[in-house]
Amino acid sequence: MKGDLSKALSHNKKSLNVKLVYLSSNDPELSATYCNIGSILCRQNDLHSALEYHESALNIDLSTLQPNQLQIAAAYNNIGEVYRLMGNNLLALSYYQKTFEIKKTSLPPNHPSLADTSNNIGGILYSMGDYSNALSYYDKAFVIQEKYRPLYHLSLIKIYNNIGAIYRVMGDNSTMLSYYMKALKIQQKSLPINDPSLSIIHNNIGDIHQQMGDYSVALIYYVKSLEIQQKSLPSNHPSLATTYNNIGSVYQSIEDNITALSYFIKAIKIMDEPISTNHPSLIEIYNNIAGVYHAMNDYTTALSFFQKSLEIVEKSLLLNHPSLAIAYNNIGGVYQAMEDYSKALEFYKKKRSKSNKNLFHLIRHR
Repeated sequence: MKGDLSKALSHNKKSLNVKLVYLSSNDPELSATYCNIGSILCRQNDLHSALEYHESALNIDLSTLQPNQLQIAAAYNNIGEVYRLMGNNLLALSYYQKTFEIKKTSLPPNHPSLADTSNNIGGILYSMGDYSNALSYYDKAFVIQEKYRPLYHLSLIKIYNNIGAIYRVMGDNSTMLSYYMKALKIQQKSLPINDPSLSIIHNNIGDIHQQMGDYSVALIYYVKSLEIQQKSLPSNHPSLATTYNNIGSVYQSIEDNITALSYFIKAIKIMDEPISTNHPSLIEIYNNIAGVYHAMNDYTTALSFFQKSLEIVEKSLLLNHPSLAIAYNNIGGVYQAMEDYSKALEFYKKKRSKSNKNLFHLIRHR
């Protein structure tokens, strides 16, 4: 698969170079080639280069005498996807919403493509902690998909997984598991055994078992997910970091701190440089590493990782996101363990303030 992507990239770049010889730099024919190259680079996790090519495609689409609105929508969507992978939720949301607005005016109200964009917007809102609006967009996508696509259509998998994730946040494990099982059933009927999508559902089911304290079963599902990813994704793909982090968290739960730390470090090596040092996915990994050092009574190192996590929370998430209260609580706990009670109290008060604001936010959106 990796070799196929390299060959495809080479072929498209050669094609682009040939076209640039006899076409003007903003010729509409170039747009598709820029888009193809951007999509390949995105799959290779070369996100900054992917963004440049997708922006070139968009600039051409916008400059034509008779713009194709749906083609422009596709370009916005591609750029939104790159920003999502970079962890820039606000820009991702902006581009997905531009996509949605064009599709609303250019397509029938229940067109399947609207479901795809609704699902994308829901995913970003979920990442930003806006769960009620995320569920609203997921429900829009689900209604369209269930009505206009076959019972076992692959597009339903993503929606089932996403709705399940919302119910996870709400603490409704039985409803969450029911959606994940629906997704698994479709995948088992429709996908090859090592399809990357299967790694997602294995991770999700593993997570449920971990929450239930069934660590041995959780580890089985996480390891299966990792095996699929190692066969189907680049070695620096962010999904591998997520799975390493999940496996590490199981070992952390059974107090095997050395093994846990080894998996967290593997996750950090993937996430810390290629994408962004402020990527939201680093929040949990830093917290987990800090937790290991705290358990090993290395409070200074634990504090440094909790503070790194707090910096990312403050830069990348909404001010009322629950992670902010968690970050304050974690840092307060370390200062308490270090017997610096004034500092501990300072952060516990910050945590209490944010918790009260979050409660108001939840009540307001009921």
